[in-house]
Amino acid sequence: MERVMYFRKTWVGLWAFLLPLSGAFSLESPLKYEHIPVAMNEMLAYHVEYNKLNPNLIRRSFNLFITRFDPRQTYLLKSEVDSFYTLSDQEAKTVIADLYKGKFPEYVKLNKTIIASIQRARKIRAAVRTQLLSLQELDLSKPISQQISFPETQNDLYHLNSCIMQNWLVYFASEKKVSQLDPTDRLKVLNYFEKKRRAHEDQYLISFERPEPTFALNILKALAASLDAHTMYYSPEEASEIRVALLKQFCGVGLHLQEGVEGSYVAGLVENSPAARAKVIAKGDILRQIDATPVDDLYFGDVLRLLEGPQNSKISFLFERPGKQEKIAVTLQREKISLESERIQVSSEPFADGVIGKISMTSFYENEEGVSLEKDIREALKELRSVGPIYGLILDLRANAGGFLSQAIKTAGLFIKNGVVVIAKYSKDQIQYQRDLDPRTYFDGPLVVLTSKASASAAEILAASLQDEGVGVIVGDERSYGKGTMQYQTITDASSRDFYKVTVGRYFTVSGKSTQIEGVKADIVVPTIYAPYEIGEKYLKYPLSAESLMQKKDVKEEINHLFTTYKQRKNRSLEQILPKLKANSQERLSKNLNFSSFLEEVNQRRFGLAAKTAAYGKDDLQMQEATQILKDMIIMQSSR
Repeated sequence: MERVMYFRKTWVGLWAFLLPLSGAFSLESPLKYEHIPVAMNEMLAYHVEYNKLNPNLIRRSFNLFITRFDPRQTYLLKSEVDSFYTLSDQEAKTVIADLYKGKFPEYVKLNKTIIASIQRARKIRAAVRTQLLSLQELDLSKPISQQISFPETQNDLYHLNSCIMQNWLVYFASEKKVSQLDPTDRLKVLNYFEKKRRAHEDQYLISFERPEPTFALNILKALAASLDAHTMYYSPEEASEIRVALLKQFCGVGLHLQEGVEGSYVAGLVENSPAARAKVIAKGDILRQIDATPVDDLYFGDVLRLLEGPQNSKISFLFERPGKQEKIAVTLQREKISLESERIQVSSEPFADGVIGKISMTSFYENEEGVSLEKDIREALKELRSVGPIYGLILDLRANAGGFLSQAIKTAGLFIKNGVVVIAKYSKDQIQYQRDLDPRTYFDGPLVVLTSKASASAAEILAASLQDEGVGVIVGDERSYGKGTMQYQTITDASSRDFYKVTVGRYFTVSGKSTQIEGVKADIVVPTIYAPYEIGEKYLKYPLSAESLMQKKDVKEEINHLFTTYKQRKNRSLEQILPKLKANSQERLSKNLNFSSFLEEVNQRRFGLAAKTAAYGKDDLQMQEATQILKDMIIMQSSR
């Protein structure tokens, strides 16, 4: 199984959950039905638990196919989905046999049910739209509550869609800080709602008279995701989006577009990009035309596809500036753009004759141009030392969803001496010890690692290894996300025939701990904005179970030997001052009125209550407290 580590870079991240549910398959590389078993066999060959399809996985795949189409349960009736949720083992085995013959009768049956539900939904929405536009007055001061479950009757379905459409009006009224919308504004909102619904629905409106790439893609997505929460199959467009997040670079003009009631608009410009250097495009400008193509009636995905093109090619835009009746025409040249602002953020504050450094990282990235998180942090440490001695350092991982495993290991190596960082366990109980080979440490002073429920994967590897090593104090939510698995991925190779990631193993810290489900537990709990929400591995569909390495005697002995060595190296003074650090933090927070207001809102949100207007200001309270904890560490350790 070691081959996994060398074909593609191992990925431990969550970017898949940032992608929209929709995404059509590229017509340049049509997916054929007969390729479905080929792609599945390839993923199954790598998977940590499953090496072939079974009835339970098939039942899961139908559940996922339905969920992907109807996540809010606004299309299908309960009676229409029940039979797909209760397939017998024999029926599921027939599905498997058909699949390997390139036939998919049960998936066709399900998709035809979906097509009928779309046609019904469009009629319902048209009736609701007429009703909402005809009312002289419509109270939009508060949303209508709705229960998420498959409706029993068509009347239930009508009522549910009516509530959803009215709630869209409520949301846009609240954005404008009014309780009413005039018919013109209502029409704009409802048109926008209909456009988004149809963009999603069109993936399923197929004839079955010829091979349909989108249907094949939907089947493959459902089958891949049935293996576990992090095995996924992607369209080329989705893979391209993930590559940008992982590699921190792309080819384009640097426009960040979003979709709104008025159409596609400029949400931001990438620093030092062609769009930014032109100095004529402003945030909020509405896009009306790309080259010779008007975009007002296009789906947002189609607008984004028009932006694509080879390096050094030119593209023309026509924008409209809201409220000024002003048209802006500009022609830009596509180029390779580095996402500098999405790498690390470095700041500091004075302390004694030096500084306390703060490094925020949102992912573990690297690319072929030599850009990597580990190199950026080394440069950041040099930059901080140019100001003065670094008396303490905060690593902020609160919004870090992971990335490349190799970068987690190298980044940990900046703060610890050489040794095991991760223990990986693959299928058939194969164990691999992954080490930092560099004996140097680039910072060995007081260290705080700031985490949250959203800190996942590679971020958890870094936090857990520094905690095991005894070089840093973990501050944040009670636990991190809880993703303790590794994926083999083909996404970063743009020439791949299939784009997927598949779970190949679980990882453990040098002490033998698994972060799967449980996450990394904070040494000092200082809740973050994520605290009230159900965020984490255990809330996903089909997560792999947690596992202990201590069940095998030889592995247990090896881990005990490794960790004994680590314990001998551990910063014993940190263990001794931790109780005092906790006590000081609790006392500070109990007297902090801002933090009390923050906790009150956290608890309101935890119990589903409407939060009051925040009374604690816009300060980063967790960073403030992490800084105070770090100052305590500096003083206590210097006095020992």
